[in-house]
Amino acid sequence: MARDVTLLAQTELGEVTEGRPGGSSSMPHKRNPIAAVSALAAAAQAPGLVATLLAAMPQELQRAAGGWHAEWRPLRDLLVATGSAAAWLRACLEGLVVHPDRMRANLPPGPVDVGGAGELVDRVLS
Repeated sequence: MARDVTLLAQTELGEVTEGRPGGSSSMPHKRNPIAAVSALAAAAQAPGLVATLLAAMPQELQRAAGGWHAEWRPLRDLLVATGSAAAWLRACLEGLVVHPDRMRANLPPGPVDVGGAGELVDRVLS
């Protein structure tokens, strides 16, 4: 969701804005989706931390040879990063403003071909 917000909030699209966006020091007219960007930054830490946890999985019989010791810091950091990402995403979504007029303006003129989306939705809802 945070990635979608950052993309939809780009100046070129302007389809959403955060309730309390951050400004830009070099471009004062710009409104940056700070909460969404912060959620992405926290989430980006997860793969490396999970890799360490996966590497620590092998456990020797009746002897701790470093595997479970290696889990302590990355597990703690993963929980902190996850909590941070969730908190930032909540802040982002609580104040999110959707601009349907901009969404409409960004659509191509004429009928929009949605492919088989209508049929898929009908199947799921039946």
